[in-house]
Amino acid sequence: IITTQIRAAKDHLNSPDNVLWVDGRSEKSTSEAMIEIYNNTTLRESMSDNNKLLGKKFSRNEVCLEMSEVFSNL
Repeated sequence: IITTQIRAAKDHLNSPDNVLWVDGRSEKSTSEAMIEIYNNTTLRESMSDNNKLLGKKFSRNEVCLEMSEVFSNL
């Protein structure tokens, strides 16, 4: 993942485990991140593995269970 530090991303992603942050104002920061991911196989594979694990936290079942817990505590 290459993105800016918007709230949802910032809340759930960590660099370099899951994401490479870019500033969103310069093509240079985006191109540097793309080159880093392209050239660094270890980083690319590690991020892929980490994001597959992280994605499981956002399955329909997990999200519904979490929402149910929140509503039960209201």
